[in-house]
Amino acid sequence: MIDLRSDTVTKPSKEMRAYMAEAPVGDDAYGEDESVNLLQDYCKNLFQKEDALFVTSGMMANRLAFLSQTNPGDEVITDYTYHVNFFDSAPMAFIAKVVMNTWHTPDGILRSQYIEEALQSKQRYNYFAQPKLVSIENTINGRAGKIFPFEDLQAVYNFAKQRGLSIHLDGARLFNAHIATRIPLAEYASYADTLSVCFSKGLGAPYGSMLMGNRETINKARRFRIWLGGGVHQAGMQAAAAYYAVTHHIDSLKKDHKLAKYLARMLMDVSQ
Repeated sequence: MIDLRSDTVTKPSKEMRAYMAEAPVGDDAYGEDESVNLLQDYCKNLFQKEDALFVTSGMMANRLAFLSQTNPGDEVITDYTYHVNFFDSAPMAFIAKVVMNTWHTPDGILRSQYIEEALQSKQRYNYFAQPKLVSIENTINGRAGKIFPFEDLQAVYNFAKQRGLSIHLDGARLFNAHIATRIPLAEYASYADTLSVCFSKGLGAPYGSMLMGNRETINKARRFRIWLGGGVHQAGMQAAAAYYAVTHHIDSLKKDHKLAKYLARMLMDVSQ
């Protein structure tokens, strides 16, 4: 049976399990886990960001990004269909205490014009919610893995800077966009203040995401990670799996894309 429910059902390979078993570990709460530090340093270099933080999941990465760039009562602008709203709006309201201003875009691409419409959609007196963050997604899970066009990402980032807003890129499946477009990961990262990537979606790691940004923001996120119970101590084996995934399995996504297109053609034939 081929399980098509989600790319989260991928499992570690024998080689990954063997690599995990040999991983050096330490107490990550003290910054002493060699495998965690190796993974974080690798991602900082790969994405060309000042700092990186290994966390339990994509949902935690997104929550930490929101917590680290907003204050309670601030507004986050996003598309209605994006994961941070569609699946995570209640925890965001409860934990980050932000107000979501969600926009129904016609194609899932939160372009600058829609952000401007969202900004103009309500009163902006001092005691009302103030927009601080724009959250985009690439690839877009709710749109069957649609790629957020790179030129639109650039335009959104430049627009946000003009309006004093930060950009968070929920890149749980950014590796898929990278493989499809061949745009370097560091290029994507250069147009986001924070971004997250996931190692357990399509890459086969059993655990973990990475949140990246400038040093000040990630230091805040590190503190909030402890507050949310994410201070895993000997996390080295999990980090080793993620490191193996990101150094060995990214190119394997090409096969996933090829098979997905093959399945689509077969389904089209059946429907006709």
